[in-house]
Amino acid sequence: MTSVIEALRLGADAVSVHVNVGSSEEAAQLRDLGQVAAACDEWNMPLLAMMYPRGPKIADPAPPELIAHIASIAVELGADLVKLPFAGSVQEMGQVVAGCPIPILVAGGPRPDDDDDVKVLAQKALTAGVAGLSVGRSIFEAPDPGRMTKILSSLVHQYGQDKIAEGVMA
Repeated sequence: MTSVIEALRLGADAVSVHVNVGSSEEAAQLRDLGQVAAACDEWNMPLLAMMYPRGPKIADPAPPELIAHIASIAVELGADLVKLPFAGSVQEMGQVVAGCPIPILVAGGPRPDDDDDVKVLAQKALTAGVAGLSVGRSIFEAPDPGRMTKILSSLVHQYGQDKIAEGVMA
């Protein structure tokens, strides 16, 4: 939407780029990610790569190997953190996390019918070791967005404190 310099001028804390790996626009989106990453590096601006396996070249977006692959693309192109879909199970997502040298945020995905499903996804993702959550519609479409925000925030902070206590984070 704008340049890294404009983001700095506006006081942004980070820049994000969305990439659909497997889409017909994949090459252009990857080129954009690389160019934005270079500008972010030049200006010391953190970059979030929002990476999704979707489009006509993706038969099944769920395999953990595919999720790990799109994470590695983000790393190789210079992202500081990456937003990914959940990789199926706690164990599979844990393998993606273990193989990724930058922090992973898990996308909230489509709005489920039940708020408990949002909490379960969050707990699974955090148990797998992700750094955080990137949840949109599961909050703003919730019956009580403030309550859902508090619940998810509490979970992120609880799991973060658990990691600090275990010596996983310092």
